[in-house]
Amino acid sequence: MDDRPPSAIARPSWLALPPWAVRAVPGLGWMRSYQLEWLRFDLVAGITVAAVILPIALAYGDLAGLPAIAGVYASILPLVAYALFGSSRQLILGPDASSAALVAAAVGPLAAGSAGRYAELAAMLAIFVGVLCLLGGILRLGFAADFLSRPILVGYMNGLALTVIAGQLQRLFGMQITANSFFGQVGEWLSKLGQTHWPTFALGAGVLALVLVLRRVAPRLPAPLIAVVLATILVAVFHLDAHGVATIGRIPTGVPALRAPSVRLGDVGPLLADAFGILLLTFSDTILNARTFAARAHTTTDANSELIGLGTAQIAAGFSRGFPVSASGARTAVNVSAGGKTQLAGIIAAVALIAMLLFLTAPLEEFPHAALGAVLIGAVLGLIDVKMFVTLYRVRRQEFAIALITLLGVLIIGLLEGIVLAVLLSLMLLLFRTVRPHDAVLGKVAGLDGFHDIGDYRSSETVPGLIVYRFDAPLFFANANFFKGRVEALLDEAETPVYWFLLDAEAITDLDVTAGEILTELYKSLAERRVTFAIARAKHPLRTMLTRTGLAASIGEGHLFPSVRTAVAAYVAFRKSHTQPGEA
Repeated sequence: MDDRPPSAIARPSWLALPPWAVRAVPGLGWMRSYQLEWLRFDLVAGITVAAVILPIALAYGDLAGLPAIAGVYASILPLVAYALFGSSRQLILGPDASSAALVAAAVGPLAAGSAGRYAELAAMLAIFVGVLCLLGGILRLGFAADFLSRPILVGYMNGLALTVIAGQLQRLFGMQITANSFFGQVGEWLSKLGQTHWPTFALGAGVLALVLVLRRVAPRLPAPLIAVVLATILVAVFHLDAHGVATIGRIPTGVPALRAPSVRLGDVGPLLADAFGILLLTFSDTILNARTFAARAHTTTDANSELIGLGTAQIAAGFSRGFPVSASGARTAVNVSAGGKTQLAGIIAAVALIAMLLFLTAPLEEFPHAALGAVLIGAVLGLIDVKMFVTLYRVRRQEFAIALITLLGVLIIGLLEGIVLAVLLSLMLLLFRTVRPHDAVLGKVAGLDGFHDIGDYRSSETVPGLIVYRFDAPLFFANANFFKGRVEALLDEAETPVYWFLLDAEAITDLDVTAGEILTELYKSLAERRVTFAIARAKHPLRTMLTRTGLAASIGEGHLFPSVRTAVAAYVAFRKSHTQPGEA
C-alpha cells in the first residue's frame, strides 16, 4: 500500500529524470516524488532515530575495540549514502552488535596493541567490505545472501549475544578480564567475583534494569538514551569518577575530516578475507530487514540495489574513520513507528548527530563505561532466541544441529570462523540433499485422486507388472549413479515380473551430460531385462536434453507421457493386448 495520498500519486514529479538515473541512484526516486506534507513526519522520525543512535553508537564503537566516538562517526555518512543508493525507504544503517564484534575479531590480531593502527585497519576493513558489496551489486550476486539460512542466523545471533555479554562483564562489574574467548572470559569473571567494584556494578545494573523495564512498559520511549542521560547526570552530580567509576573521557569536538586510511601491504590479504565474511553477514542482515519492513509497508526492495547501497555506506564509513556497518532492525522500527516516510529521515538523523558532535561532547565525556556495557547487554538480550531452537528441534533435527554447531562455533572458535563453519555445513547439507534426494515408488490410494508415495499410505496399491518411480531432484553427475542404483534395486527386489518402468520426472528439471550417459545405460539395461522404459511429466528443459542425447528417439514418443495417469492407462491397455487367454 502506497503511503502517498491519491492526489500526490497522480501529481507529476517536480524532478524529471531518465529511468537509468533512478536505477543508478534509487534515492532520486523518492526525491522526485517527495511531498511537502511528508516533511514533518521525516523530521520527527530523523531526530528520534538520532536520539536512539547516539548511545547505541557509542556502545558499539567501544565494542569494536575503538574509541566510543568512532561508533558515531560510523553512523553519519553511511545514513546519507544509503539514503541515496539503497532501495528501501525505511531502513536505517549504522553500527550494530554483529558488525562491531566482527571488527574486533578481525582487526584485533592484526593491530598488535597499537590503537592508531587499529583505527586505520578498521576503517580500511569498511572500505574493503564496501568494494566487495559494490562488485557484488554490479555482478548481480544478491542471491548470495540466501546461503545464510535461518538456522545459521539463529545460531549466530545467539552466539553473538552470549559473546557480547561475556565481553561486557568486566565493565559491568568494574574488574579487569584479560581472556579473549567466551569460555575464558566467563571463567575469569567467576574467579574474580570477589574483586567486583560495587559502585560501578550498582550503576551498570541500574542502567540495565532501567533499559529493560522501559522497553517493556514504554516501548516507544528511547530507553537507551534515557538511561545514558541519567547515568551521565549521576556521574557528574555525585562525582562518581572520583570513586573509581570509569568514564569515556575526552571526546573530540566536531566531525572527522574525510581521508583514506593507511595500512600495510601485508594487511590486505587478511583484511579481504575478513571483509568477505563481514559482507556475507551484514548483507544478509540488511536484505532480511529490508524485505521485512518492505513487506509491512507493501513496497519492494532489490537485493542487488541493496548491495550497492550497503557498499556505498561501508565506503563512507571507512573514509570517515568509522568501521563496517549493517542494517538495524531496532532503529528501523523506531523510524517506522515515528512516522518516517522516506530516507530523508536518515539524512535528518545524520544532521542531528553532527549537531550533537558539535555542541554536546562535553556532557558525553561523563558517560560511564558501566552504562556502555549495560546498554550493549540490553541491546543483545533481544537476540537470544531459545524458542527458535526449540522450534528447530521439533520441526527438523538437521537444522537444529546446524544452529547448535553455529552457536558453539561462534563461542569456541570465533565469530568469523563460526560463520564460515556454518556456511560450509549448510552447503554440505544442501549437497547431500541433492546427491541423495528423496525418492518414492508411487501407487493408488483408495479415496485419493492421482498417484502417491506408497510409503506414506499403508493401504496403497501398485499396478502389477509396473513400477512408477519418482526422483525428487535434478539429475546430474553427483546423483546419477545413485539414481541408477535405486532403479536397479527396485527391479531386483520386485516380487513379480516387471514389464514397464515408469519414471515420474516432474522434479527432474535438469539433466547434464554425465546423467544423460547413465540414463542411456539404464535404458539399455532395462531393454536387456525386457522392461519397457517410459517417462511421464518431463518438463521442457528435460525434454530438450532427452532429444539432444538421443534418448527421446530411443524411448520413442509413444512412451513419453504428459501425466502419470495417462502413462498408467497406456500400460494397462498394453497388458490387456499382450495377455494370453488364461494368463494372470
